[in-house]
Amino acid sequence: RLPLLRPDGFLEATLPLVRMCFTRGFQYFMLFVALTALFLVSRQWDVFIRNFGYLFTLEGLASFAVGLVISKSLHELGHAWSSKYFGLRVPTMGISFLVMWPFLYTDTSESWKLTRRRERVIIGCAGMYAELCLAIFATLAWSLATDGGLRSAFFFIATASWTGTLAINANPFMKWDGYYILSDAVGMQNMQPRSFALARWRMREMIFGFGDPAPEYLDPVVRSRLI
Repeated sequence: RLPLLRPDGFLEATLPLVRMCFTRGFQYFMLFVALTALFLVSRQWDVFIRNFGYLFTLEGLASFAVGLVISKSLHELGHAWSSKYFGLRVPTMGISFLVMWPFLYTDTSESWKLTRRRERVIIGCAGMYAELCLAIFATLAWSLATDGGLRSAFFFIATASWTGTLAINANPFMKWDGYYILSDAVGMQNMQPRSFALARWRMREMIFGFGDPAPEYLDPVVRSRLI
């Protein structure tokens, strides 16, 4: 990890500006905007679909990358603001490298102080929530804009936000937000190493039949789900 920012002061100062995003009223408003955007896009669906062909050009990929940086930056701010909302400190934000590929990160390690699982789940969901809000507004803006560079920008921001959230962050089989949200939602820590240990045990028993005991005792239904 390469820390780049110490954002705690900035987050504290700007939290009042985004506090409304945590309210039920704002969520209903976003649902209304999302339904409106989808309705308007459905009336221009053939035009919207044709834009995907542009993604496979060099210029399209560059534009998509810019949209991805914008959406992921807002994603990390979502985690950071939600942590401040629950009174936690956010010491650093920066870039982490996975197999030499850069990813933005926010240090939300203080979430272990929260005793309510619901609050930890909210912090885990906040990044995707922020991205989806961006995607909804960008989709609505695309449907209302006229042809040109600005409309293309809205398209790339929208698609980067939708695909980045649904295909990557929400996936519980990758150790991103979806994994930690599921872990907190079911109240089971260290799911990945425990699942791997159980799966290795089950494969050895199926192939060789050693008769070894399971790595840990769990309800058979829970054990099957982990495997």
